[in-house]
Amino acid sequence: MQPKGIMKSVFMILSIIFALVVVVQNISFNNEIKMYENFWGIKLPSKYECIYKWNNQDSFHGEGIRYSKYQILENNSSIFTDYSCTKNNKLESSIISLMASYDISEKQKIDFNSSYCWKYLKQEQDSLLIIYSLNTKNLFLIQNTE
Repeated sequence: MQPKGIMKSVFMILSIIFALVVVVQNISFNNEIKMYENFWGIKLPSKYECIYKWNNQDSFHGEGIRYSKYQILENNSSIFTDYSCTKNNKLESSIISLMASYDISEKQKIDFNSSYCWKYLKQEQDSLLIIYSLNTKNLFLIQNTE
């Protein structure tokens, strides 16, 4: 094989590897929303941008807390019609305490001064709290797995 042919082959192989890495990263990045939808049997917005992720799930089985913040990029609020939009002081104080105990930065915390809708789901020992901020269009997911 000539040197130009070898260079073309190496370039093609590297291009294919790079494309595969980009696809796998994109799938795993967007996989969290699909994981929530499949595990909890819920529908979440399809257009979003991940703003922040935190978890303390260091064990083999993934027990612990997962906290995610997403910016919703669509205006379809019909997904949240079966959520409660009533302020819940007990919920707010427990979430504020949780975020303080895990040192979540102020910028990433839920702003309970603005309007929000929420939904709490429980399956055996696992729970998921979904909070949607109406003003900022931020979606917060707090999952506790045991």
